Amino acid sequence: MRDRYRQIVALSRDCIKEIDLDGRITAINVNGLAGLGVSHPDQLISQPWRELWPPEAVSLVDAAIAGSANGLIQEFEAACVNFAGVRQTWQVVTSPLFDAFGNVEAILAVSKNISDRRALEAAFHTLDSMLKAEREFSTGALMLARARENSLSTELHTLRDLQERIEGDLDIARAAQGAAEKISEQAQKGEAVGQLLAGVVHDLNNVLQAATSAIDLVVQRARIDAHDAKLLSVADAALQHGSVMAQRLVGFSRQYPYSPEAVDLAALAEQLSPLLEQVIGAELQLQLRTSEGGCCAMVDRHTVERAILNLVINSRDACKSGDTIRIETGDTVVAAEDASLSKPGGHYVTITVADSGHGMDAGVQSRLFEAYFTTKDAGKGAGLGLTQVYSAVRQAGGFVEVSSAPGKGARFLLAFPRMQRSQASELTASP
Repeated sequence: MRDRYRQIVALSRDCIKEIDLDGRITAINVNGLAGLGVSHPDQLISQPWRELWPPEAVSLVDAAIAGSANGLIQEFEAACVNFAGVRQTWQVVTSPLFDAFGNVEAILAVSKNISDRRALEAAFHTLDSMLKAEREFSTGALMLARARENSLSTELHTLRDLQERIEGDLDIARAAQGAAEKISEQAQKGEAVGQLLAGVVHDLNNVLQAATSAIDLVVQRARIDAHDAKLLSVADAALQHGSVMAQRLVGFSRQYPYSPEAVDLAALAEQLSPLLEQVIGAELQLQLRTSEGGCCAMVDRHTVERAILNLVINSRDACKSGDTIRIETGDTVVAAEDASLSKPGGHYVTITVADSGHGMDAGVQSRLFEAYFTTKDAGKGAGLGLTQVYSAVRQAGGFVEVSSAPGKGARFLLAFPRMQRSQASELTASP
């Protein structure tokens, strides 16, 4: 019977560990080693289990060990970066193991990797925000077309019909999103999200291209004055902008391997600003201030773009009409006497997202980077945005600083190790 139990443990896809009453790992199954990015059990045996977790999760681990040592079954969820540098989210259950006299002699910890499930939830939240921004864009284009319909008659009626088709396609996209959410509860794989979004954006691009062609026909056939021509030029530019936003939506939905490259943060912020303006809406003001001389860092472009988007969405939700969101790039130096394990000394390039919203108290700030922690109403946030921000910066060897107070807004500074201009030039020039 004992051999059969050993086979069951060995074949399980979960990470199964035996922990002694001092909190040290005494045994682990093969799939557990693979999940943690470890090649040999000797790397973990006799190591304190709590040291595998980040500081914000240690209290949960200690509570689980203490509870199971007293004969209780404990559960918690937390995220950590494994030995291969991959951030994973785990659903953990700890149970007491009793000896022949009924005394607790060890603890069984069973951890299930739920990273894909949480990534799906975050992706759908981002999709919903993007679709809302696209709806606002479509409404503005429709109002412009109606304002000139008397002078352009039949040609502008064509634009209005195409606009209604865009709105209909957005409704279809939301229906497709709802269907995909149900599928994702069974699937646990991020590819489904990327395929869904790619299809939606493909159809949306077809509609936008049709609208652009209609505008070209109006310009060629209709007798329009200079003022009307200018309005049509604005409408055409808006449609082109919508196409760019659609392509960026696909980029945000895809799952990319972590691939660091030399990235100028100032240029990246400028490229993102049109999309960010659509995300925050017309009631808020976006200010962008980039430093001169380059702000180059070795980072993964996609994770940094997602981090900036997550911060701007959080700022938008914290602001009221008329408030301002500022994005700035710059640099800073951490002196040796100010350095720490989480903030090494050196020269850094920075990107800052600040807002004039309602701000946060110290209690909220202490939990900002906990996975699934959110102050938003149910259904309006998965609590993963700031976790992704923290992970993106730490993977690049940087740090995050937060300053806020109730009624004083919030300021997030992301710092990445600075690349020398000569290093950036060599990487850019290399094949």
